[in-house]
Amino acid sequence: MNDDQIHFKYSPNIRKIGVLEEGESVCDCCGKTVSLYYPTMYCQEDINCLCLSCIASGAAVAKLDGDFIQGAEIDKVSNPEKHKELFERTPGYISWQGEYWLACCDDFCAYLGDVGTAELEEMGARG
Repeated sequence: MNDDQIHFKYSPNIRKIGVLEEGESVCDCCGKTVSLYYPTMYCQEDINCLCLSCIASGAAVAKLDGDFIQGAEIDKVSNPEKHKELFERTPGYISWQGEYWLACCDDFCAYLGDVGTAELEEMGARG
């Protein structure tokens, strides 16, 4: 599967939210040369490049003994497979406070991107 076909359930807008790097680099997990990659991971290794295939398959977490998500509402999701999908096969998002994945209805929420004042006003939200 090429990187254009890879989809992340909990981060469906991964190519739009500003967490991926573009440019030729070598995946720290599989050694493949890629042009689109995720540049970091919570682990002891110094990670500069992880291809989307290694993230989606769980190979990066397995090989590098790390994870991508800092925190989540894990007590609201009972299915351990959903925990694995989030923590082992979903790239995080950029936050000055660290990622904290929300959950609802016994599943983690999908991160679609940042919402600020302008976006809230566009949606008709009033303060």
